[in-house]
Amino acid sequence: ARVAKVREELLRDGTNTARIFLAGNAAPAQGFLLKQPDLAATLESIAQHGRDGFYGGRVAASLVKGVQAAGGVWTKADLAGYRIVERPPVRFNYRGATIVSAALPSSGGVTLAQVLNILEQYKVNDVREPATAHLVVEALRRGFQDRLRYLGDSDFVKVPVGQLIAKSYAHSRAATIDPNFATRSEEH
Repeated sequence: ARVAKVREELLRDGTNTARIFLAGNAAPAQGFLLKQPDLAATLESIAQHGRDGFYGGRVAASLVKGVQAAGGVWTKADLAGYRIVERPPVRFNYRGATIVSAALPSSGGVTLAQVLNILEQYKVNDVREPATAHLVVEALRRGFQDRLRYLGDSDFVKVPVGQLIAKSYAHSRAATIDPNFATRSEEH
């Protein structure tokens, strides 16, 4: 209920989101019972028909119709021809914890690994403290710089994942952070 209230305008303006997540076009009260019959029907279709229950039939037709209505170019043939490629997840350690995150082509796992590896070089306290917030922002800036520079779909481009998530690389990136000054945006 709290999240819906914070995002009420977005939910109201989204495609079908008001119908699904709002009560009378307003954020629901605590205790609201959220029902998603379309999602239930999709899950039942997958349970009954496997892959074809999603990439074909009624579900696929509905997806294609929605994408095309929003200006997209999906076709039923696109979904029918889609093949899932399983890739090993990104794994790294941060302060003694093993983190497992999304594989390429998602950039999230590699960027998260890089940012946390940079932050591991510092004593990170409460992020509301200016010095800590500064370190987090600078680590994020470096992670997103490399995301734009190196990451893509590894089926089409060579991505140096091992280098980007290496502790030694994070150490060299952390060394470029000035604890007293923000890095100029032009440098990124």
